Amino acid sequence: MPPIAGHGSFAWSPRGTQHRGTVCSATATTSVMRTTNDGGDRNRSDTETSNDSSRLIVEFTVPADTFVLAQTLQAVPEIIVELEQFVPTYDEEFPYLWVTDNGNCTIIEEHAAADPTIATFSRAADLNGGALYEIEWADAGTPFLEWLQAHDIVVLEAEGNNDKWTFKLRATSRAILSDLQSYCDDHDIAFELIRLYELTDPKIGQYNITSKQREILLAALEHGYFEIPREMTLKELGDTVGITKRAASERLRRAHTNLVSNTLQIGQPTGVGINEDTP
Repeated sequence: MPPIAGHGSFAWSPRGTQHRGTVCSATATTSVMRTTNDGGDRNRSDTETSNDSSRLIVEFTVPADTFVLAQTLQAVPEIIVELEQFVPTYDEEFPYLWVTDNGNCTIIEEHAAADPTIATFSRAADLNGGALYEIEWADAGTPFLEWLQAHDIVVLEAEGNNDKWTFKLRATSRAILSDLQSYCDDHDIAFELIRLYELTDPKIGQYNITSKQREILLAALEHGYFEIPREMTLKELGDTVGITKRAASERLRRAHTNLVSNTLQIGQPTGVGINEDTP
């Protein structure tokens, strides 16, 4: 696979597909297991540096059998495992597991008891139609889990199913990401990059919108374009940012697509409009 860039601008484009499972609600049909770390938000600042430009985000996938719970996920393929956001990997080893109760809890418990990556697995509480489990990983664990815990990174998102794990990590240097790629190569882990970017990159940023898209969204908000009834026409909005009515419509649509996709997490980012040259 091509190496992660050591300097300069990022040129990666999405290569894989990102699985997003159905999160259980009152009407959902898929069980979701979610781990949480009580110290996550408390310790998050420990991983941050004063130089925002050094914070990098990498999104990638690895096969399910290279991480924890592989046996359980294979045995109960309809479930999805999700690590809670903002979990510092240097803290405790993801000690809690949230399972929505959709008739699968007993089955999950049976298979988790025999999972070689789990040392102990006990129900701590029943909450909101689901169950919270306290979990201790086996000493052997998985090499990839050990790598995550040994490096200065934060797991922003991690979702697993019976096929693969999809990760979104924040690191403080490119060297860590290069080490990640080398580690996967050395251990024959099929690392597949989805996206790599700087947290403060104005071309992408947290919500995947360009500065031009941000400009038109803010102008529309400021001048009442989103009000009912509208206080500004689409042509007037275009005039405000110096473009035609048609161009304003297209730019606003792209901005909405990226903003909604990256705030509500509907599927994977489309990548529409991440080029500064795109209207």
